[in-house]
Amino acid sequence: MSIKGLLGAVISLVLVTGASYGAGTLYLESAARERAEIIIGDLRKRGATVTYTGIDSALLSSGLSIRGVRIVTPTKQTYTIRKIDVRNFDWKNPEQPRHVDIRLQGLAVDPDGLAMMPKELRELFGGKTQFDFDIQHRYDPATRTVELKKLTLAAEKLGTLTLSLKIGNFAIPQGELMQNGD
Repeated sequence: MSIKGLLGAVISLVLVTGASYGAGTLYLESAARERAEIIIGDLRKRGATVTYTGIDSALLSSGLSIRGVRIVTPTKQTYTIRKIDVRNFDWKNPEQPRHVDIRLQGLAVDPDGLAMMPKELRELFGGKTQFDFDIQHRYDPATRTVELKKLTLAAEKLGTLTLSLKIGNFAIPQGELMQNGD
């Protein structure tokens, strides 16, 4: 093979690889946006306005990170979330996920959103307070078992609460979960 032929083959390989990478990147971004909409879609169904500044997704992972989330409820309460890490999620059953592993970092409640709390508790928060929320659960319909592996709520000025539990003989009727605000 001549130098010219070798050079042509290398250039072709670079162009094909670059085009494949670009198409793969567009596919990943599209899939990540679809998954982000699944995660925040329920809030929109309830009338909230939800925006975010960015999404990260890995090629061979079902994980997803949504950055800079801002939620404005129909009653005009505002919540911001620095980052939502979806480490594992039942994408095949988004309405009734059988397994979830999600972490919310930097959940901030607008001070007006704390108005329903007792005055002493509002003073303890002293304005905006950051919360981190971490949940891992699994539902096995064959054994009718719900396992809440970890539920953690950490508040900046209050401390951390962590729960775990396992419930047997638990059936979730089709279509009953996550409807009508339940």
